[in-house]
Amino acid sequence: MGRALDCAICVSSDKSISRLHAELQVTQSDSGTMLHLVDLGSKFGTFVNDERIAPQTPVEIKDREVKVGIGGSGTVIHVTRKDIRICMTRVDKLEKDMVKVYYVCCVMHCLY
Repeated sequence: MGRALDCAICVSSDKSISRLHAELQVTQSDSGTMLHLVDLGSKFGTFVNDERIAPQTPVEIKDREVKVGIGGSGTVIHVTRKDIRICMTRVDKLEKDMVKVYYVCCVMHCLY
């Protein structure tokens, strides 16, 4: 997320937001899907529930809903985690995994 036009979450109207400000990362592990927020070295910082996070250090978003603040002008993005269930038959494991990852990425983009 940032001011750059090619950011998935583009906030071009706030000059306190860096061009490449922060990043949401969705990863899969044995314990399930994890969401991390990383400040990409922004000038005015990135905040989770009003607490500034360290630059270049992934912070796991554990709560079902958090407030992500970016920049110095009070821009806030609400991140909501929604569990999904997909029922698929007649597809192999690789295809199932691809659909799950694609769906999670689509949901991530739709939430903002």
